[in-house]
Amino acid sequence: MKELWSHTENRISVRFEYEWRDADNPNQWMCTHGNEHWEFEDNGLMRLRDMSANDYAIQEASSSTVMLFISGYYY
Repeated sequence: MKELWSHTENRISVRFEYEWRDADNPNQWMCTHGNEHWEFEDNGLMRLRDMSANDYAIQEASSSTVMLFISGYYY
C-alpha cells in the first residue's frame, strides 16, 4: 500500500506499508511501514530518494492465524 502525502512540480512524498516473510525464518511474517520522498531532475530522472522505515514482527494469534498489523494496530 502506498498513499500520496504531497507533491510539487518535481517532488513526491508517500507513506507505505507492506507485509513480507523473513528469508531466514519463513514462518515469520513481518510488516514494514514508513515514508519515502523523491525529487526529480527537469528531464524526469530521479535526483534524490530518501526513505525511512520500521520493521515489526507480526505475532501469531492464539488460534494459529497470522494477525494483520495495519497503521499501528493489530487486527
